[in-house]
Amino acid sequence: MILKDGHSSSYSFPIQIGKKSLLILLGICLLLILISYIPRSSYEAQVKERIFCGAEELVFDGSKSMFQGEGALFENAESQSDTYARTGNHSSKTDKDQAYGMFYLMKKARPGDRYRVSIWRYGNKLEASRLVVSIDNPAGEAFYKHSDIASEIDDKEWEKLELSFEVPAYYQEQGIRIYPMGGASAVYFDDLSIERVAMASSAIVGHIDSSIFSLNLKIDDSRMDFLKNRRQEILNTGIYFAEDKDWVKARIIETTDEIPVKLRFKGDWMDHLKYEKWSFRIRAKEEHAWNRMTTFSIQRPENRDFLSEWMYHQFLAREDVLSPRYDFVKVSLNGEKKGIYALEEHFEKILPEYRARREGPILKFSEDGVWNARKRSLDMDIPGREVEDKHKSFEAAEVLAFREKRILEDSVLRKQFEVGRSLMLSYKEGKKAVSEIFDLDLLAKYYAITDICQAHHSTIWHNQRFYYNPVLAKLEPIAYDGYTESGIFGLGGGKRILGEGINLALGNPEDELIQQHMRDTAFVKKYHQYLNKFTQPAYLDDLILDLRPLWEGKLYQLRKEYFDYTYDPDQLKAHARRIRALLFPLNDNSIRVSMEKGNGNQAVYRLRNYHLLPLEIIALDETHLEEPIFVWPSDQEQLIEFTEFEGPKDTRKLLFKLPGLDEIYESRVLPWSRELAEIPLASANFKLEESDFLKIEGQKVLISGKHQIDKDILIPPGYRVEILPGTRLDFVKGAAFISRSAVQLLGTEEEAIHLYSSDKTASGFTVLQAAEKSNIRYTNLEHFSSLNKAQWQLTGALCFYESEVDIAHLLVHENQCEDAINLIRSEFEIRNSVISHSFSDGLDVDFGKGDIHDLLCISTGNDGVDFSGSRVNLFGLEVRNPGDKGISVGEESFVIIYDAKIEGANIALASKDLSNAEVKRIEISSCNTAFTAYQKKPEFGPAKIKVEELILDKVNFLHLIERGSELRLKGKLAETL
Repeated sequence: MILKDGHSSSYSFPIQIGKKSLLILLGICLLLILISYIPRSSYEAQVKERIFCGAEELVFDGSKSMFQGEGALFENAESQSDTYARTGNHSSKTDKDQAYGMFYLMKKARPGDRYRVSIWRYGNKLEASRLVVSIDNPAGEAFYKHSDIASEIDDKEWEKLELSFEVPAYYQEQGIRIYPMGGASAVYFDDLSIERVAMASSAIVGHIDSSIFSLNLKIDDSRMDFLKNRRQEILNTGIYFAEDKDWVKARIIETTDEIPVKLRFKGDWMDHLKYEKWSFRIRAKEEHAWNRMTTFSIQRPENRDFLSEWMYHQFLAREDVLSPRYDFVKVSLNGEKKGIYALEEHFEKILPEYRARREGPILKFSEDGVWNARKRSLDMDIPGREVEDKHKSFEAAEVLAFREKRILEDSVLRKQFEVGRSLMLSYKEGKKAVSEIFDLDLLAKYYAITDICQAHHSTIWHNQRFYYNPVLAKLEPIAYDGYTESGIFGLGGGKRILGEGINLALGNPEDELIQQHMRDTAFVKKYHQYLNKFTQPAYLDDLILDLRPLWEGKLYQLRKEYFDYTYDPDQLKAHARRIRALLFPLNDNSIRVSMEKGNGNQAVYRLRNYHLLPLEIIALDETHLEEPIFVWPSDQEQLIEFTEFEGPKDTRKLLFKLPGLDEIYESRVLPWSRELAEIPLASANFKLEESDFLKIEGQKVLISGKHQIDKDILIPPGYRVEILPGTRLDFVKGAAFISRSAVQLLGTEEEAIHLYSSDKTASGFTVLQAAEKSNIRYTNLEHFSSLNKAQWQLTGALCFYESEVDIAHLLVHENQCEDAINLIRSEFEIRNSVISHSFSDGLDVDFGKGDIHDLLCISTGNDGVDFSGSRVNLFGLEVRNPGDKGISVGEESFVIIYDAKIEGANIALASKDLSNAEVKRIEISSCNTAFTAYQKKPEFGPAKIKVEELILDKVNFLHLIERGSELRLKGKLAETL
């Protein structure tokens, strides 16, 4: 296309265009239009103002030389150099004599303004050179951000450093310093750009879940004035110490309701208060909850590194490791939109219950000494942690419980707290094996996931939280606070994983606690197994793909406010690759073994482990050892140096593996001596000993005959326990049966098994975390109580925890405890069985799944059957004369009742707290009330009952249905209260 000569604004084509050419031209135009509509990014920053320094031109301002930039003058003109330049002929040089490059002091900025700064760097990449933004804070902690990692490298090997920042609320034109900083050798900087930016949104293409909660807070004017004044006091001190007076009344405004709450400021450091987004802890008034939480916190998303913390919590939840619920929420305060906040559940009893655990104390180490010491350091301008360490903040820290007053006023919870406190102190002081204190499986998952997510901030001793599991009488970790505003919290010595450096005497309390774990052989095996499992590319691909609609939706919401925030979940895979590179040993390198001396056909061998993790010796040449040998890593300042053992004199190689994994490695025996030392092996929790009634045949344990048992029977994992037909065991003097292996009670109709307690003191028949399914046939269990050992208390005479069981022809009679049968987190089937004269509940199922066929419950002290958080099918249930309810369905259970008879109950069937009971056929006689449905706990919701076929006889009230709950009787909706 050629324009006519001349300067006229009109133009025309000099030749006529044919139809084919015209179609081509139209096609090109259409393509250009389509390209212009392709979205480049979800959110793009709009540059409002920009100043720039290319280090080219110098001017004299009347007192000194300055760089003449675009829109401003820049100091440190003496750093100008013509040795290297990215653009033009000059750059700004830093070295040992000139530490700082081009410098700009920006004063005309407003709190809340957002800036993006970038500069290009050339020179020694090992130097500690960086781009810096800093602001003085007269009232407390200064603002300091830096970037030293390149975001881009051009074809001339210049590296781009960039960072973004928001001007803090306390800014009063004291000046914002922006400059590059070099090191000892020469580093060059060029093209410094400072941009004030605002955001402009465009649509995100593709399917995402961008839903987000809204939290609308209302605070009266007088209380807002109090908060503002209190905030200023805190900013002036530099550290926040929460006081009872800080709580103020407020309201959460919902569409159709208001929730009364109290709130106070949250956090310790000033990053929770120095910006216009204030962090709050919010507690709903009793009998109220918001989104099934009674207490929670809100804070700036950057305080937990945005989506990094969210992905950490999702990973943990996927593997059933406890953590508070963590999400994002849009917050308004008195009608003013405050933007998006990070929402974090507080440590209340609903936290474990929401994750299908029984209520139990949540524990921590007291932080008082830490923050008192840090306050003194701040007041007296003493850097570092000297005051904190010298005052022994860790050593003096007591074990505390969340909601302490409530726990101490409840006799059961108080006893649980006392046990949990003892376990915590044993952990802190190293007085018990880790495997005796913690649920090892969950602890190993926690550490492995924390390693992959690099969320090591959660492992600092005063950030550690634990749930006391009253069923196992052990602690479970509660993971939270994995990141800081700076992102990843680095491990001492640049470690990638918590298992590295087991033998180093590092001196930090958290390192000493971690080392306790890493010296427990049972824990180490599980830790390695989960590191291997979770770092598999396929596992992480599934995790990221499953969560993609969620994290993309949350990224969409975050970028509405944080326009330049990016998140790449593939960083998990990058961390995993590095971990796998370190995790697996190397042949002929990770172990070095030498023969020290020989005696006949035998020799003494010494070896050293150069791997960063412990290894397990399994064979010499092709001869497998009777017991594998653990060999601990060797490091500088090691606590354990070498291992010595005997073997055949002509051994040529040693076979070893990473404990917990199957792949075998080898190392040849060196022909010279090395000096090493021995390591004691850890002992097991349960010791199995033969007796006159208990025989051990390999991995099988046989129990038979008629015996009186006055000592506990303790079965470790890895066995098969068989109680033979006709066996009669009388448990006296508080004796208990506790097995971590599956049990087979093999009674017959002609020769039933009788387990009883003539003095009515038996401490339960308990199976915990058995790997295989248990079976109970033709067995009578009479006059038993539940497990009660050293304040380790369960509630069931017969109790299964995380153990599959099949029960048929079982009679449980006159038990002396809360539940005749208690099944927790277990799959089960019950057939043709009877529960008679139970002290309280007959059958109690917590977070279980199974089927019941033909179960008869007679004269139970409380409920006939009670389900919490469970999925159960009932085929033939009869309950006669229970103390309260015939069938109780609660805490988000789903129960299908195909056929049931309830006689003599106060309430025949109760459904509560988000539960759903579907009844195909039920007969109800001589009962006060047939059906009730209601919400009992504020963190749950209403319940439902659906009844298809109903037979009634002598029932005073057909139903009592709370408003919001539902009873659908033969297709018709019943009235509510």
